[in-house]
Amino acid sequence: MTQGIDTDVFTAENCTQKTKEVMFAGTRTKNREAWIKKIRAKGIEVVCYGEGWETAPIYRQELVDCYRRARIVLNLCREGSGFSVRVFQVLGTGTFLLS
Repeated sequence: MTQGIDTDVFTAENCTQKTKEVMFAGTRTKNREAWIKKIRAKGIEVVCYGEGWETAPIYRQELVDCYRRARIVLNLCREGSGFSVRVFQVLGTGTFLLS
C-alpha cells in the first residue's frame, strides 16, 4: 500500500452481506453529479456520502464499513486530479472499485 493508508484499518474482512449496490464517497462536484445522474437514470441505486450529497460525509471506521458492504465503489476523481487515496482504501477492503 502507498503511504498514508492505515493497513490495520483498511483491511478485507468477510462481509457476506452486501447492503449497497453502488456507493461513492467524496464532495459533490458538477462532474461527479453528472456521472451519478447518468448511472441512476439506468435504474442503478447509488448511495453518495459527502459534502453536497444526500448523505453526510463519513470517515474512518464508518467509511471502511460502508466500503465493505458495497458491491461496487465508484472512484470519480476531481477534475484536474489523476489520483485519489480512495483507490488504495477501497482495494484494501477487498471491494470492487470502478474508476
